[in-house]
Amino acid sequence: MHERTAAYESLVQKAGLDPAVIRAIDVSSRYGLCTATVRRDQRVHIPDHGFAHFMEDESGTPIVTLPDGIEHDGTRFVPFVDPALDPAPQDAREYWKRSATLAAKIATFKGRLQVAGGRENGWVPIVERLVDAVCVALGPSDAVTITFETSFGLLGASIHAACRDPDVRCYVHDLGPWAEAVAIGQCMVSGEPGWRGPVHVDEPWEFTLSDRIRSLPDPLAHELIYPRPQEEG
Repeated sequence: MHERTAAYESLVQKAGLDPAVIRAIDVSSRYGLCTATVRRDQRVHIPDHGFAHFMEDESGTPIVTLPDGIEHDGTRFVPFVDPALDPAPQDAREYWKRSATLAAKIATFKGRLQVAGGRENGWVPIVERLVDAVCVALGPSDAVTITFETSFGLLGASIHAACRDPDVRCYVHDLGPWAEAVAIGQCMVSGEPGWRGPVHVDEPWEFTLSDRIRSLPDPLAHELIYPRPQEEG
């Protein structure tokens, strides 16, 4: 990671979003009855089991110490600072109203800001927050292209920035991994806490969904993930 200069820190304060991420591990007891996320250099007490500890050596190799009965499920990045996000849209009317607001904001840059994808209802607040930060950081001659993609229940954010100021360029690039980290464990339909896995047993496709959404008759209904425009009455 590049050095965070005073100018970079100033952008963090100005935009109100710190894109720093930190490595963490997910752990659970057998059958998933108890789960926890342990950040690097952190000890977390797991009830009825003991302390889980995660650190890295100088080469970046993970060193994980777990109590009996707790298993290491995986390693990922999490936001260093918990993001303050708005709730996801609650219905199609709100979804399209917020989409129009975002499009109008992007349009004010007259082609210097391009955004593709990122339309999943539950992840709308992540996209909004990222675009807001980019809008604050961009200089008068800067240009940024943001592409969001979804694959196996994960959000991917690719950012290409043509910025004269290297601190602005670094800050904008760092927003991509931040968005990806925030989306992990966040339901792509409702924005609630969720988990990634197939909807039906033996299916190859995985989706990040909350338990509430998974309990619906058709949790992958297109209109749930991508609400349809409401017809004019």
